[in-house]
Amino acid sequence: MLTLNKIKITNSKGDSIVIDDYSNYRLVSFNPTGVQAEIQRAKIYNGDGSKHIKTVLSDGPMPLIFRIMYMDSDYARKEELLHQVYRVFNPGFNPITVECMRKDKYFSATAVIEQSPFFYEEYEHSNKLFQTALVEITNIDSYWKGREIKKDIAVWVSNTEFPLEIPVGGIELGYREKSTIINVYNDGDKKIGMTIEFKATGDVKNPSLLNIDTQERIKINKDLVKGDILKIYTQEGNKKIELIRNGLVENASNYIDLRTSTYIQLDVGDNLFRYEAEEKQDNLEVSVYYSPVFLGVI
Repeated sequence: MLTLNKIKITNSKGDSIVIDDYSNYRLVSFNPTGVQAEIQRAKIYNGDGSKHIKTVLSDGPMPLIFRIMYMDSDYARKEELLHQVYRVFNPGFNPITVECMRKDKYFSATAVIEQSPFFYEEYEHSNKLFQTALVEITNIDSYWKGREIKKDIAVWVSNTEFPLEIPVGGIELGYREKSTIINVYNDGDKKIGMTIEFKATGDVKNPSLLNIDTQERIKINKDLVKGDILKIYTQEGNKKIELIRNGLVENASNYIDLRTSTYIQLDVGDNLFRYEAEEKQDNLEVSVYYSPVFLGVI
């Protein structure tokens, strides 16, 4: 069985339970690694075998068994612990978020509860010390999402150390990274979307990001002023563009250059990007945010 340091489950109402070695809920078994595939084939006419058409990953069942540790709790505390299990694992509060921590790694997935908790009645599972429970959970994401990663393409870098001594001629407090190209490495198991962030430190005209390998580009026909933040979301099901100006968020999807643009995805492995602007490119700070996804918790 995979060793997990902590599991946190939160329902759509915000109620949560933490299962680890330090709480009243202790893990017995949980397998977040199995996903079945639905394979579409076409029979080869008048020949042997078949041709692969498409493979789609199905939902992944992952039953959770854990113990509710009573220890020296009084009757009221026991009722409270049981009630919390019923509250969090109420199928009426689907979907749930399942977070797994293993060593220094973090994974999360969206899941559903198939039925209310089942409590074992045998003495070895139900006694004065603990009560064993089973919850049927299904991963509807198929994949597990890792921690969000940030990659800076163009930023200002601090050039100071403390204690700070300022010479008579002054000191350069920071400098700008000269490279306009960065490699964004996706170490996950699937092509994914990302969030592209353009920050304007001065006037900028029509910023864009180019995938050097595929020549895919996303370009925004919008003049930015100092303090503007332009966010481009390319994730499946959440493709949009937002402009944050003076603290107000504006839908900026209509500024996309439809002739040249696509909502760029991150391939598995290396992805070389270059940022550009029609004018005042040096007034841009550019960052990319993404969360690799994995077939199982590793």
